[in-house]
Amino acid sequence: MAVIAQTPATLDIVAVKGDDLTVTLSVTESSVAYDWTGATVATAILDSTGATVATNFTTATPANGTLTMSLTDTNTTTLGVGSYRYWLSVTKSSATRTWLAGLLTVMETGWGGTSSSSASLSITTGSATINISSINVTATGVSVADTAGYYTATNVETVLAEQAVNRLRDLTLPVKPTAVKLMSNPPTVGALATSTAIVSPQYHYTVSGPSSPTQSVNTAFFTTSVGSDWSMVGSTFPNYNYAQQILPTVGAGSGVGVAEFIHYGTTFELMFKGVTGYLQISVDGELVSATPTSIANNGNTYFLPITFATAAHRTIKLEFFNLYFGGVVLGPTDAIGRAVTNRPKVLVIGDSFTEGSGSSYYVDGWVPTLGRLLGWDVWSSGQGGSGYVAPGNYTGKFSTRLSFYANIDFDVIVVAGGINDCNATYAGDVATEAASLYSTIKSTWPTATWIATSPLINKGVEGWTSYYHSVRQTLASAASTAGFNFVDLMEMPINGSTPVTGTISNSPSAGATTFQSALRVPIGSTVEIGTGLSTVERRRVTSTSGVGPYTMTVAALSNAHTAGETLKQVGNSMWTGTGRVGATTGSGNCDVYVSSDGTHPSSAGHQAIANTAAGLIADILNPYT
Repeated sequence: MAVIAQTPATLDIVAVKGDDLTVTLSVTESSVAYDWTGATVATAILDSTGATVATNFTTATPANGTLTMSLTDTNTTTLGVGSYRYWLSVTKSSATRTWLAGLLTVMETGWGGTSSSSASLSITTGSATINISSINVTATGVSVADTAGYYTATNVETVLAEQAVNRLRDLTLPVKPTAVKLMSNPPTVGALATSTAIVSPQYHYTVSGPSSPTQSVNTAFFTTSVGSDWSMVGSTFPNYNYAQQILPTVGAGSGVGVAEFIHYGTTFELMFKGVTGYLQISVDGELVSATPTSIANNGNTYFLPITFATAAHRTIKLEFFNLYFGGVVLGPTDAIGRAVTNRPKVLVIGDSFTEGSGSSYYVDGWVPTLGRLLGWDVWSSGQGGSGYVAPGNYTGKFSTRLSFYANIDFDVIVVAGGINDCNATYAGDVATEAASLYSTIKSTWPTATWIATSPLINKGVEGWTSYYHSVRQTLASAASTAGFNFVDLMEMPINGSTPVTGTISNSPSAGATTFQSALRVPIGSTVEIGTGLSTVERRRVTSTSGVGPYTMTVAALSNAHTAGETLKQVGNSMWTGTGRVGATTGSGNCDVYVSSDGTHPSSAGHQAIANTAAGLIADILNPYT
């Protein structure tokens, strides 16, 4: 007597709202058509909370080893666009076992095609073997099947990337930032161990084999949503058991990598090698902990246990910096499968700020945080020392890196940089380089949303040189000419009031802490003195006195000024003060936002950049909110 028993195979199905869907399974037992006599088939579809919905698959009476599950166009319309769980179980000889389980994703209308995939899913029984030898999925719209974790017929990433593009162009942009959430009931993250604690474990490796170094890297169970290639760490033991993500910008500081998967069960363990790196874990879009896991550089094989209170299907997202990833260990009745991602794909081109330099863990840098806030998959092309003109440490200025990404259909392109150009060597060439770069971006990604930022800097207005002013203005003008959205963290918008303009009425000397004007600027506002002159500078007004001319108190001026020079109110900068961690001044947020190296943002600074940029991007792309 054959007893159906095995961890269910993962079959993720993507369908289209308003179209018929058919899933056909060809099943054999000991190489002959499966005998369905006495077998009962049951299916269920569950919503995101785990509750069973009324709509369900129809299963035709199986014959000749074939089982057919289907949804009508009315069914897919009733379900609506969204992600669901489903399962298929078979009862025979009083034994009930789940054969298949996975995600059912219903997409927007507008797609067409069919797909077919096949595999040999071996289900071990007492004296026989049941094989689901092929799974065919057809629809009048689109459908993509993942058989045992392998997308074999149609590249679902391509389909979903295209869908993301259309979603962006069909009202998903404008966007609204969402606060990064911590789980209210997170799983227990156990202590690192050098061996697995799971009894009768299942091993799912990132490297196929895993003991054959000539095998290709296996990403069947892991979605890599931030656009990188997997590579074996090495060809000798134990390095051929591990994979690392290599971002396209070779030598550009190995940005943050991502791996996602669906897990069913209560416990899994992450396998990796002990090299200096950091790991951030999210479950169904919420962080397990605000503090990433740090990994010691000792070469050990490690197992990190993650334990939930109950068994359920969950989407697990790993964000990591410099991780040698070995894979996932499961319990004997648990399951794993690729996560189906459907988020906008965004490229950020920048300097060491974009790399994450200065942050405690890199995975808490401003770029990964921006992705979490806006629900974007952000591909980071950060390189220390680079800029529009500045050549950088490895592969050159911003424009020389575009070719790495030219074949990827991005939804949004962000150019974030310029601090390395704010000097006498490079500032004069920024206008030409910015115009050329923006033109290339537009021709390479003509349907993307284009964004440029002001230079990301490390001090408040009191510490700016004339080069900061000129590069910022140059980039703002170039962006306007090219049709780019300009996100200005150096001069944020003045909301709710009209900026005022006038002149100064006295001639303050360098070092003066006050100046006079018939124009009274509100306390806390930022003013620019000497617009268009080489002595231009900005200051925050800390107090005012008098009845006209008014006397305004500011931090000490760097330059002398002459009565009649322009005075105008401008938007405040995100950064205030000139201090840094370890050398605070007691005035300004740079005391906490700039790291001890005096150049890069601290972790708090990276978070502030992400939060500020997310809000400004949302304001630009969603102006009616």
